[in-house]
Amino acid sequence: DLASDSVEVGLSGGDYREFMDRAIVNVPLNSTFGLRFAYQDNSRAGFGYSEGNGQSNLENQHRYTARASALWKPWEGTEAYFTYEHFEANEHGAILHPLPGTLIAQLGELFNSLPVPGPIVRFPSNPYVADGDYWGFDDAKTDALQLTASQRLTEENIAKLILGYRRLNAATALDVDASPVPFADT
Repeated sequence: DLASDSVEVGLSGGDYREFMDRAIVNVPLNSTFGLRFAYQDNSRAGFGYSEGNGQSNLENQHRYTARASALWKPWEGTEAYFTYEHFEANEHGAILHPLPGTLIAQLGELFNSLPVPGPIVRFPSNPYVADGDYWGFDDAKTDALQLTASQRLTEENIAKLILGYRRLNAATALDVDASPVPFADT
Protein backbone atom coordinates (compact mmCIF):
# COMPACT_ATOMS: atom_id res chain seq x y z
CA ASP A 1 0.00 0.00 0.00
CA LEU A 2 1.57 3.28 -1.11
CA ALA A 3 -0.51 5.31 1.32
CA SER A 4 1.17 4.25 4.58
CA ASP A 5 4.64 3.65 5.88
CA SER A 6 5.35 0.69 8.14
CA VAL A 7 8.15 -1.12 9.92
CA GLU A 8 8.30 -4.76 10.95
CA VAL A 9 11.06 -6.23 13.10
CA GLY A 10 11.43 -9.84 14.21
CA LEU A 11 13.87 -11.77 16.39
CA SER A 12 13.94 -15.40 17.43
CA GLY A 13 16.38 -17.80 19.00
CA GLY A 14 16.77 -21.43 19.93
CA ASP A 15 19.11 -24.31 20.69
CA TYR A 16 22.68 -24.37 19.35
CA ARG A 17 22.89 -20.56 19.33
CA GLU A 18 20.13 -20.37 16.74
CA PHE A 19 19.31 -16.76 15.97
CA MET A 20 17.14 -15.09 13.35
CA ASP A 21 16.65 -11.39 12.87
CA ARG A 22 14.70 -9.58 10.18
CA ALA A 23 13.39 -6.15 9.34
CA ILE A 24 11.02 -4.79 6.71
CA VAL A 25 10.55 -1.08 6.05
CA ASN A 26 7.96 0.41 3.69
CA VAL A 27 8.57 4.03 2.65
CA PRO A 28 5.95 5.74 0.48
CA LEU A 29 7.57 8.78 -1.14
CA ASN A 30 4.30 10.05 -2.60
CA SER A 31 0.91 8.65 -3.65
CA THR A 32 2.37 6.95 -6.76
CA PHE A 33 5.85 5.79 -5.71
CA GLY A 34 7.12 3.76 -2.76
CA LEU A 35 10.17 1.84 -1.61
CA ARG A 36 10.53 -1.32 0.47
CA PHE A 37 13.65 -2.66 2.15
CA ALA A 38 13.81 -6.12 3.72
CA TYR A 39 16.56 -8.12 5.37
CA GLN A 40 16.82 -11.47 7.16
CA ASP A 41 19.74 -13.30 8.74
CA ASN A 42 19.57 -16.88 10.08
CA SER A 43 22.40 -18.58 11.93
CA ARG A 44 22.84 -21.70 14.04
CA ALA A 45 25.88 -23.48 15.42
CA GLY A 46 26.35 -27.04 14.25
CA PHE A 47 25.77 -30.02 16.50
CA GLY A 48 27.40 -32.92 14.70
CA TYR A 49 30.80 -34.16 13.60
CA SER A 50 32.35 -36.77 11.34
CA GLU A 51 34.59 -39.47 12.77
CA GLY A 52 35.78 -40.26 9.25
CA ASN A 53 37.25 -36.88 8.29
CA GLY A 54 37.26 -34.89 11.55
CA GLN A 55 34.87 -32.24 10.25
CA SER A 56 32.96 -30.58 13.06
CA ASN A 57 30.10 -28.09 13.19
CA LEU A 58 27.93 -30.24 10.89
CA GLU A 59 24.39 -28.95 10.41
CA ASN A 60 25.44 -25.36 11.10
CA GLN A 61 23.57 -22.65 9.25
CA HIS A 62 24.28 -19.15 8.07
CA ARG A 63 21.94 -17.60 5.52
CA TYR A 64 21.52 -13.95 4.74
CA THR A 65 19.16 -12.21 2.33
CA ALA A 66 18.43 -8.57 1.57
CA ARG A 67 15.94 -7.06 -0.86
CA ALA A 68 15.23 -3.56 -2.11
CA SER A 69 12.15 -2.88 -4.20
CA ALA A 70 10.30 0.02 -5.75
CA LEU A 71 6.66 0.23 -6.78
CA TRP A 72 5.44 2.92 -9.18
CA LYS A 73 1.76 3.45 -10.05
CA PRO A 74 1.80 6.57 -12.23
CA TRP A 75 -1.94 6.34 -13.08
CA GLU A 76 -4.88 3.98 -12.71
CA GLY A 77 -4.23 0.60 -14.36
CA THR A 78 -0.46 1.06 -14.79
CA GLU A 79 2.15 -0.42 -12.47
CA ALA A 80 5.91 -1.04 -12.48
CA TYR A 81 7.56 -3.13 -9.77
CA PHE A 82 11.36 -3.46 -9.57
CA THR A 83 13.34 -5.63 -7.12
CA TYR A 84 16.98 -6.35 -6.37
CA GLU A 85 17.79 -9.29 -4.08
CA HIS A 86 21.05 -10.61 -2.65
CA PHE A 87 21.30 -14.03 -0.93
CA GLU A 88 24.25 -15.81 0.71
CA ALA A 89 24.59 -19.23 2.36
CA ASN A 90 27.79 -20.46 4.02
CA GLU A 91 27.28 -23.79 5.74
CA HIS A 92 29.10 -27.00 6.65
CA GLY A 93 27.75 -30.37 5.62
CA ALA A 94 24.90 -32.47 6.86
CA ILE A 95 25.02 -35.41 9.27
CA LEU A 96 24.61 -38.32 6.88
CA HIS A 97 24.41 -42.06 7.57
CA PRO A 98 24.37 -45.02 5.16
CA LEU A 99 20.80 -46.27 4.84
CA PRO A 100 20.32 -49.92 5.83
CA GLY A 101 19.77 -52.27 2.90
CA THR A 102 21.19 -49.89 0.28
CA LEU A 103 24.05 -50.80 -2.02
CA ILE A 104 26.38 -48.55 -0.02
CA ALA A 105 25.50 -50.27 3.24
CA GLN A 106 25.96 -53.69 1.60
CA LEU A 107 29.36 -52.68 0.20
CA GLY A 108 30.34 -51.41 3.65
CA GLU A 109 29.38 -54.74 5.21
CA LEU A 110 31.34 -56.56 2.47
CA PHE A 111 34.46 -54.44 3.18
CA ASN A 112 34.05 -55.07 6.92
CA SER A 113 34.08 -58.85 6.29
CA LEU A 114 37.63 -58.64 4.83
CA PRO A 115 40.36 -60.15 7.05
CA VAL A 116 41.88 -56.83 8.20
CA PRO A 117 42.09 -55.42 11.73
CA GLY A 118 39.10 -53.26 12.68
CA PRO A 119 36.14 -52.25 10.56
CA ILE A 120 36.81 -50.41 7.30
CA VAL A 121 33.35 -48.83 7.26
CA ARG A 122 31.78 -47.79 10.57
CA PHE A 123 28.08 -47.22 11.00
CA PRO A 124 27.79 -44.77 13.93
CA SER A 125 24.81 -45.40 16.20
CA ASN A 126 24.87 -41.82 17.48
CA PRO A 127 22.58 -39.73 15.21
CA TYR A 128 24.86 -36.69 15.68
CA VAL A 129 27.95 -38.50 14.38
CA ALA A 130 28.73 -39.11 10.73
CA ASP A 131 31.56 -41.16 9.26
CA GLY A 132 32.11 -39.56 5.86
CA ASP A 133 35.49 -39.19 4.19
CA TYR A 134 34.59 -36.03 2.30
CA TRP A 135 34.22 -32.56 3.83
CA GLY A 136 30.74 -31.26 3.14
CA PHE A 137 29.80 -27.63 2.58
CA ASP A 138 27.29 -25.40 0.86
CA ASP A 139 28.45 -21.93 -0.25
CA ALA A 140 26.17 -19.87 -2.46
CA LYS A 141 25.76 -16.25 -3.50
CA THR A 142 22.90 -15.03 -5.65
CA ASP A 143 22.11 -11.59 -7.03
CA ALA A 144 18.81 -11.11 -8.82
CA LEU A 145 17.05 -8.24 -10.60
CA GLN A 146 13.42 -8.33 -11.66
CA LEU A 147 11.06 -5.87 -13.34
CA THR A 148 7.34 -6.49 -13.71
CA ALA A 149 5.34 -3.87 -15.65
CA SER A 150 1.61 -4.15 -16.26
CA GLN A 151 -1.02 -2.11 -18.06
CA ARG A 152 -4.74 -2.74 -17.81
CA LEU A 153 -6.10 -2.72 -21.39
CA THR A 154 -9.74 -3.50 -20.66
CA GLU A 155 -11.65 -4.68 -17.61
CA GLU A 156 -10.73 -8.29 -18.48
CA ASN A 157 -7.30 -7.88 -20.16
CA ILE A 158 -3.95 -6.87 -18.76
CA ALA A 159 -0.66 -6.66 -20.69
CA LYS A 160 2.26 -7.72 -18.52
CA LEU A 161 6.03 -7.69 -19.07
CA ILE A 162 8.27 -9.69 -16.75
CA LEU A 163 12.05 -9.35 -17.05
CA GLY A 164 14.59 -10.97 -14.79
CA TYR A 165 18.28 -11.61 -14.38
CA ARG A 166 19.94 -13.88 -11.82
CA ARG A 167 23.62 -14.51 -11.17
CA LEU A 168 24.43 -17.57 -9.07
CA ASN A 169 27.83 -18.55 -7.73
CA ALA A 170 27.54 -21.82 -5.81
CA ALA A 171 29.71 -24.68 -4.64
CA THR A 172 28.44 -27.72 -2.79
CA ALA A 173 30.27 -30.81 -1.60
CA LEU A 174 28.52 -33.89 -0.27
CA ASP A 175 29.60 -37.36 0.82
CA VAL A 176 26.55 -39.13 -0.61
CA ASP A 177 27.52 -42.61 0.62
CA ALA A 178 28.21 -41.28 4.17
CA SER A 179 31.12 -43.66 4.63
CA PRO A 180 34.90 -43.25 4.96
CA VAL A 181 35.38 -45.09 1.65
CA PRO A 182 35.10 -42.79 -1.41
CA PHE A 183 32.18 -44.54 -3.11
CA ALA A 184 30.09 -41.50 -3.91
CA ASP A 185 31.61 -38.09 -3.13
CA THR A 186 30.21 -35.20 -5.13
